[in-house]
Amino acid sequence: MTKQWFLLWALIGISVAGCFKETGRAVAPVKAQPSVLAATPTDSAVPEQPAPQPLQASTDGSSSPPVHIAVDPPAAGRAVAVSPIAEEKQPPVRVEQLPVSITVRQPDSLGNVYMDATYTNLSTATVVSFQAVVLLKNVNEKAYLSCYDTVLPGQTSPKFDTYGPKTLLSSDIEFLKYTINVLNSDGSKTRIEYDNKLRRYSVD
Repeated sequence: MTKQWFLLWALIGISVAGCFKETGRAVAPVKAQPSVLAATPTDSAVPEQPAPQPLQASTDGSSSPPVHIAVDPPAAGRAVAVSPIAEEKQPPVRVEQLPVSITVRQPDSLGNVYMDATYTNLSTATVVSFQAVVLLKNVNEKAYLSCYDTVLPGQTSPKFDTYGPKTLLSSDIEFLKYTINVLNSDGSKTRIEYDNKLRRYSVD
């Protein structure tokens, strides 16, 4: 029995050897390959560039490229500091405290018409100069009333004059602008301007 098994295995070995002789190579078992195919870049494909990263401002004192920083508007509910609006500077003297009295003269021998003016200082300040620009409406021309005498509170200024309307009518006189200088307690001066059209003061 053992002899018969030996002969059987010998025949099987001879048969397998014959198969190898005919093919000339052994057939290796084929391993299963994954089904995913790797993409092969072609010559015309452009390699993908990495996305640019935002520049960061350096905080360690080292030099870095200039950085543009966009500031978002304040979010709702965020407290925002607001500077207080400066109040308009109040004039130490107002024009209604310096009422002007005008007398239109009769024409002279050459036909020129002049007017005399004075003002009374009803304020508590010392006025060192007074100027008024007036419009002679009959000829649409400007005239200038100027007084550079110091007028103390309660006093009336000396007379000062300029050209007047040839119509001799006070309705042809319109005050456009005042410029007043007053003396401060420290010896400095304050300049006050008043625009009669705009009803606005400016103080310097």
